[in-house]
Amino acid sequence: MRRTHIPDLDELEKALHYNADTGEFIWKNPVSKAVKQGTIAGTRHSRDGTLLISFMGRRYQAHHLAWYLSRRAWPTTQILFRDHDPANLRADNLRSILETQANTPSAAAARARRAKRANMLRRENESWSERDSMQSFGVRYNGINNTWDWCNPDDPRRVWARFKTRHEAVAAAEELHANQAWLFTHPYKPEHHKGDEFIASGSERGTQSYMDIALLVAYDPDTGNFYWRNGHANGRRADFTNSSGRRVVSVFGRHLSTPMLAWFLAKRRWPKPKTIRARNGDITDVRLSNLYEIGK
Repeated sequence: MRRTHIPDLDELEKALHYNADTGEFIWKNPVSKAVKQGTIAGTRHSRDGTLLISFMGRRYQAHHLAWYLSRRAWPTTQILFRDHDPANLRADNLRSILETQANTPSAAAARARRAKRANMLRRENESWSERDSMQSFGVRYNGINNTWDWCNPDDPRRVWARFKTRHEAVAAAEELHANQAWLFTHPYKPEHHKGDEFIASGSERGTQSYMDIALLVAYDPDTGNFYWRNGHANGRRADFTNSSGRRVVSVFGRHLSTPMLAWFLAKRRWPKPKTIRARNGDITDVRLSNLYEIGK
């Protein structure tokens, strides 16, 4: 909405009295000798029914003056009538068109664009050291999904996980960095021991040796965590909860129970089924100090 001339508010209030409850305009100090003091101001427009008021040689729409006098600010958008009656100039019957547009799909899309620009500005304001740290960890912002992606630093197209916040993504990347540091200080040199056993399942004959498993999976006896040793997943957690609710590690096409695998990697001997117990009663706690073997 554009207007080349906005009337002075003080002069308007001296000349006109606006009753916000009834919507009437009364001349207090008429600017024309042809108008008497105390008469109702305005003439009805024949086409759309709006009220027009002449002031200081210019004609104004009465609902614009009503908005101006009640809110003490000239309207910058189209003013609508809540009951669709242009004769009803009560202050509570007037509304800006923005109140309607705020709930439209286009308005929602505009808010989304503003939020996206705000996120971009927020990222631009991050310190360079923090940004470089995130890049080295493989953490980046995904503007399409509005998520923080944790990617393979060597192959950014491979997304390992998505997080709602940057802190969650950085925490996961820092955990991986710490895991890789632990693997670096706990390397495995392939050595065959005379007493090494093969993994067996029930009556099935074992096929994988300790060396086969230890080359792929590392076990931290202090924390009870399992990590992948090689490949693009180096340092990532190898254990997970399967569909039956058991904590397992999937290797060579088999789901190996974490208590059994922990004992195997620590003792180089595959225990008999259902012989590994937890001292604190929580079998998911596979720290070596919490495990013991019955019947021995």
